[in-house]
Amino acid sequence: MSAAFAEVRRDIIKEPPAEPGEIKEPEPPPECAAASTLAAASYLVAQRDPERLRQWLANHSAEERRDIFTRLSKGSRHAAA
Repeated sequence: MSAAFAEVRRDIIKEPPAEPGEIKEPEPPPECAAASTLAAASYLVAQRDPERLRQWLANHSAEERRDIFTRLSKGSRHAAA
């Protein structure tokens, strides 16, 4: 029975099977915002001046803003715990 399924499985695979030791771990997504940018964002959040933060964020790309929000949100959860 396993021989019947083995043939189907080989048809599905488009790449040759990896040799032991060739299996690569998926790479983590690249970080968009630099450490200095995150530090500046943290500082502005701590200042509790939403207009100043809004103006500062306007100078950054959507990807950077998303990364800043995600990473600062994670940091605030850890700080509260």
